[in-house]
Amino acid sequence: MSKSLKKVVSVTTSITTILWLSGIAAFAPMAVMAATINEGDTIRVANTFDIYIAKYVGSKMFKRLILNPEVFNSYGHLSWDAVKTVTQAEMDSFTTSELVKALDDTKVYKLTPNGDVGSKEWMNMTAEAFTAGGWDWDSIYVINDADRNNYTAGSDITGGTSASPSTSASTAAGSLSVSLASDTPAAGVAVESAARVPFTKVNFTAGASDVTVTALTVQRTGLAADG
Repeated sequence: MSKSLKKVVSVTTSITTILWLSGIAAFAPMAVMAATINEGDTIRVANTFDIYIAKYVGSKMFKRLILNPEVFNSYGHLSWDAVKTVTQAEMDSFTTSELVKALDDTKVYKLTPNGDVGSKEWMNMTAEAFTAGGWDWDSIYVINDADRNNYTAGSDITGGTSASPSTSASTAAGSLSVSLASDTPAAGVAVESAARVPFTKVNFTAGASDVTVTALTVQRTGLAADG
């Protein structure tokens, strides 16, 4: 069995949540304006039910989904009235984190929410394998036991699988895994008419067979997207 992760992770307790379409703790529609999003704020996009909590590590900006109202209420410092409504562009400026560890547990889990339930997979590997696999230590959220225990245990992750968000593409030649690099910029500024401005870093990992990448498409979103 691989050793559990040993690296000390210093992060602010951060969490997020889903509000059900059944109307439990649902919010009335409201006007959306640019919001000031601080460390530990709970945020959602207007007319949606998913609530996230924000976390900053240097220039990195993370958000994590709270699984359900039970999890939200297990954190006594959170208030439904304090949830901020933000624009979709503001929400998209945060990278979604799926990595967590409980305060009293050395194990780091990758969470996969599915509505008001979800599964957790133990990152059963050494710290060296974790780093080599492209996982981001800064993205790990510290959570409470109730939050962790709301997820059903799944299979362990024992290899160096790259961190999410990621997508996979299949071709006749084989398979390709595409993921954001752990050091991709959280935000940046591009001067008008500027060229060769770095804005993201992406990892490409081929499967058992060779894969040929013939094109990349980048979609511009957010403020000034139509400018």
